[in-house]
Amino acid sequence: MYTYPMVLLTAAEAIALSEGVTSEAVGYLADVRSSAYWKSALADMRTQLAGLTPENFVKEVWKERYRELVFQGTIWYDIQRTRLFPVPVAGGDINFEPAIGHANGAGATIQVQNLLVPISRDELQRNPSLTPN
Repeated sequence: MYTYPMVLLTAAEAIALSEGVTSEAVGYLADVRSSAYWKSALADMRTQLAGLTPENFVKEVWKERYRELVFQGTIWYDIQRTRLFPVPVAGGDINFEPAIGHANGAGATIQVQNLLVPISRDELQRNPSLTPN
């Protein structure tokens, strides 16, 4: 099940990566942010986001995904997709560090094989040339 903020954030990231920071992408991200930052003016948010480079805009989308979708169980898939691990810092900001080699809160270090989705037993039985990852 997907929530509307997830759809908006996915669209904002896709547009920024394919076309750049457009008014449509800015609008999607600003709409999601406005629900949390309701004391801030929507026009000010849009102006601030429109001035970002595509790379910085995408990082802002990732930050908002981390904040907005925290209880939906999608963070690990974002880490797999981006290969970046979100690390909250003082002041409410979020830094993104390379996931491979990152030590989590329990002291375990993330390795490449940890980011792979396992091949199901059924698929391994159907295709003997596959090897488990």
